[in-house]
Amino acid sequence: MAAGRQDWTPGQINIPLAPGDELYTATQGDLELEAGTRAFVRAWGDTRLGLANQEPDFLQFTVPSGHLSVDLRGLDPGHSVELDTPNAAFTIEQPGYYRVDVTPERTSFITRRGGRATMSPPRARRSPSSRAKKWSSKAKPRRATSPRARCLGQWNYARTDHLLESVSARYVPPDVYGVDDLDHYGTWRVVQTYGPVWVPEAVTPGWVPYSTGRWILDPHYGWTWVDTAPWGWAPYHYGRWVVVDGFWAWAPGPVVARPVYCPALVAFFGAPGIAVSTGAPVVSWVALSWGEPVVPWWGPTGFVGRPRWAGWAALASSTTSSSTERPSSTSTTLRSTET
Repeated sequence: MAAGRQDWTPGQINIPLAPGDELYTATQGDLELEAGTRAFVRAWGDTRLGLANQEPDFLQFTVPSGHLSVDLRGLDPGHSVELDTPNAAFTIEQPGYYRVDVTPERTSFITRRGGRATMSPPRARRSPSSRAKKWSSKAKPRRATSPRARCLGQWNYARTDHLLESVSARYVPPDVYGVDDLDHYGTWRVVQTYGPVWVPEAVTPGWVPYSTGRWILDPHYGWTWVDTAPWGWAPYHYGRWVVVDGFWAWAPGPVVARPVYCPALVAFFGAPGIAVSTGAPVVSWVALSWGEPVVPWWGPTGFVGRPRWAGWAALASSTTSSSTERPSSTSTTLRSTET
């Protein structure tokens, strides 16, 4: 459910989430959020999950009901994740494995792999007196694990290990999401001009970038491209598309420590000006190629319209960051889950 709406719509991979968005998994469903470098949030059947707050150093989720795991293989100093349930709030400030189960009868919370969390009364849900009563009667932390919990935990470990051991991770900065998808839907090769490039497989004849998806209006970044291809996150928010020997390839550029996310790496053109709108005039776009900077259409006055290298794997030393830029490590995305 998108922020501000009252109706549920089917989920789609590669959707960037914003505070206020909510997700729900049916009885046999599951979902996976890539919430940071080496950080994954996974929910199983009959789970409702909301993104309440998103800052460069803080993520806050609401878990009204269901079963949620948070697998943090890394967490930068000073960063934290908060899980708010009807009965208690759990603040996580160090790497580990965390599991919360919320039912009408109780809330259980489990930590493993050296995980540690602070438990406190639920955040701003009731008056102080009723909150204290609810806290003492139902918020019961548990250390024991059921066979089902152990099974889900083992699956979660295996899933994360698989993602972190991706072959594509050799060529792409660690903060880039969707790297494992590249392993399954394309191949890498090295060319003299661009270095390592990734070539998608099983695309239709005549396929070109930005032809299998749609534009959405992100509350933070404005017009953002959402591709329907299962591999369609990384190549549309980082690096550049290039033509090599007559075929399209994605060139991530040099591997650096902190790449910068872009809503899309295109140049808009049309009349009467360079802008995107839901009505007339019709505006077209073209994918940026190697060596071409992006001209931001999002952000404050003084930032919009100034060419920069945001979105390139290497952030040029002459580029300064803006308070409206959100690095890749905090751009949470909804991603498909393999079972």
